[in-house]
Amino acid sequence: MYKNIEKNLSLLPAPTVVDERNFEELLSENIEALKRFLGEDYIPLESDPFMKKLRVLTLRQLHNIVDKNETIKQLLVTTATGANLDNLGASVGVFRDAGEYPVALFEFSLSVELDHDITLPKDTLLNSDDDIYKSLLLEDVVIKAGDIKATGKVALQVYTKTSEIKTENIVTDMPFVVEAKQLESFSGGDEAESDDRYRVRIISSFSRFSTAGAYDSYEYWAYSADSRIDDVVILSPEPLVVDVYVHSFSGVDDVMIKRVDEALNDRYVRPLSDKVTVKKPTYKNIKTSAVVFLNSLLNSGEIKKRIEANFENSFYIGQGLAKSEFFKKCHVDGVVRVESDFEDIEIDNKTVIKSFELDLDFREVA
Repeated sequence: MYKNIEKNLSLLPAPTVVDERNFEELLSENIEALKRFLGEDYIPLESDPFMKKLRVLTLRQLHNIVDKNETIKQLLVTTATGANLDNLGASVGVFRDAGEYPVALFEFSLSVELDHDITLPKDTLLNSDDDIYKSLLLEDVVIKAGDIKATGKVALQVYTKTSEIKTENIVTDMPFVVEAKQLESFSGGDEAESDDRYRVRIISSFSRFSTAGAYDSYEYWAYSADSRIDDVVILSPEPLVVDVYVHSFSGVDDVMIKRVDEALNDRYVRPLSDKVTVKKPTYKNIKTSAVVFLNSLLNSGEIKKRIEANFENSFYIGQGLAKSEFFKKCHVDGVVRVESDFEDIEIDNKTVIKSFELDLDFREVA
């Protein structure tokens, strides 16, 4: 659904209410109006004081048109940006995703072994040495009797993709002495949702009202659960069984799966009779080769980068690759001819082409 919305948005014509006249067209119209006032015999000359005033008037008129056009665009969900898009989204009850918190693995340790289990509760608060940054434990961590260590995931309370910040000071009061050690950098987060992604969710938001577990409803709520998600596929292999496959170009992690699972809850989204399972798709790596003919080998390095970029992060769940599309992706500027024994690749609706290993042999046209 979302790929189709993006495609249809790119094909939309400009709203007819938008005035697309340029400076020369406006000036010509104003000269004709001046002729009707001074007479048809009037010849507009650049040295004429009337023309100088007319140019100033036309420029001001053009500025007013630009302002009006921008105001109109900011009132349309298809063209609005920033805070204006936020307000349009709010009018239908859809709000921009502020981002996702990055997560890191922490080790929690006691100074001595105890003869009973110790639980660090979910939402235990930790902070950085400068007391600026905070993080929260995502789930209960249990240190078993006789052990002194256990690990758990902690979310930095900053909307960012990655961070080297350390938050190893436990703020929440505990009835025992425990220390925290951060084992890795924070990762897997995301910044605020982009205008383009938010716009697509606003347009598709009416699907969220579907009842009885409609495909579009599941897709909307899953897509909205985590701003890193790029694709969602809903399958029902048998009645009352729903498999939700989520794909992200940045990678699907356990946190993402959990967020989608929580979003598809039985209180607001999932019918009580449906058994919903959120899954990662199967990833497939493709290895192929091609002979690329160029007029000159001097630019082969740059051409190789452009070809590889055409295959990077460009495949969604169930999207195969036809032979014609393969050659199209290889034909970047500077390429004369491509030869390859590549054949159509068909992918099922649970699989994603994750990477393309291209063995490119560049040759100069004789």
